[in-house]
Amino acid sequence: MPTSPSAVNLPLSKYRNFNAVLGSAAVSSLGDGVRLAALPLLVVTITSDPVAVSGVAIANRLPWIFVALFSGAIADRYRRRTLIIVVDAARATVVLALAALIFLHADTLTMVYVVAVGLGIGETLFDSASQGFLPDLVPAEHLSRANSRLFTVRMVGSNFLGPTIGSWLFGISRMVPFIADSISFAVGSMLVGTVKNQETHQPQGKRKSLLHDVRAGISWLWRHPLIRSFAIVVTLVNFTQSASQSLLVLLAVDDLGISKNAYGLLLTAGGVGGFIGGMLSPRIGDRLGVPYILWPAIALTCPLFFVMAWTRQPVMLGAALASNAFLGILANVQMISLRQRLVPRNYLGRVGSVNQFLSFGLAIPIGALAAGLLAHWTSVRTVYLAAAVAVLVLSLGVMRQMRPAAIKQAIAEVENEPAGESY
Repeated sequence: MPTSPSAVNLPLSKYRNFNAVLGSAAVSSLGDGVRLAALPLLVVTITSDPVAVSGVAIANRLPWIFVALFSGAIADRYRRRTLIIVVDAARATVVLALAALIFLHADTLTMVYVVAVGLGIGETLFDSASQGFLPDLVPAEHLSRANSRLFTVRMVGSNFLGPTIGSWLFGISRMVPFIADSISFAVGSMLVGTVKNQETHQPQGKRKSLLHDVRAGISWLWRHPLIRSFAIVVTLVNFTQSASQSLLVLLAVDDLGISKNAYGLLLTAGGVGGFIGGMLSPRIGDRLGVPYILWPAIALTCPLFFVMAWTRQPVMLGAALASNAFLGILANVQMISLRQRLVPRNYLGRVGSVNQFLSFGLAIPIGALAAGLLAHWTSVRTVYLAAAVAVLVLSLGVMRQMRPAAIKQAIAEVENEPAGESY
């Protein structure tokens, strides 16, 4: 641990290195939100082809399928602080290059695709390294609070403030939002550079192949029932969330007759629910005990999907969306914190990347595709009924592994076993 036992009782705000990482996350996520709004706006100035426009989002997600597992292995090979600094500096350069192309009127759809793929690769490396870096900055007792604050600032930046600022900046000039995003990456990199190196994870000199490292990470995850259950839960939950979110506009606007402005309020309701879930997750975990909140948080999304499928009231739909987001972030913060606490330092990148590959690389695109096909063959509301049934089956399937007694036992077993092979 980066602190002595006597320092465990210090408030989280006293950990200078964590504050630097939190500031970096706040600035970078604001830039992410700016780019999230500006990139589609840039694309529609180049082409109006719907397939070409959606292709940018696909290009950005491709690295989660083809690169994420190797990114985790790389994160376990090198010092994570250094990797985070280099990746953010590289992303700043890539976005600045895009701004230069716009200035020179040389921006093409192909170049936008290349930038989207490059940023996606950087995101997989950054996420793998940062999740493994956090346990070296704060004691295990503060991990849930630290993750809660990181989730909160990222949500505010990328979901609330950033997109609004990005749209406004794009109205001034097409290249301005990308210059701002580049600056945010550079500032984030510099803030992480102020962190004093405290990594307990030490890269080893003699290494085997990246493919061997990936297999070792998958093997470690599969041998540990609790961590394996977390991966299955997050994957299937993301599948259902992607399915429901991808068709929300049809449910709200076409089925319920909600105006486009009111549809924005529905999205805001979900964001507010997630924000509150992130803020309160540590307190609820401390009050009730983490083993007692994980399974209920998952299972309670089942009736919420039934509400979405059956309600004819926009207010009820908004309440269900907010509650769904609240429960999702509540459970996610706790699962990530437990994973950081239980997985050996030299496996954190790889185990985390398996979760990324499954939950982001596979679950999200497949969920959206499955939802579209099911709605085409039946109806939009059938998708929400199917999501409810899927969560019900998932809840019953992991009930045994996620009982409080089973979680406590699994925690004890993982904490008492040797770290095992590094590479």
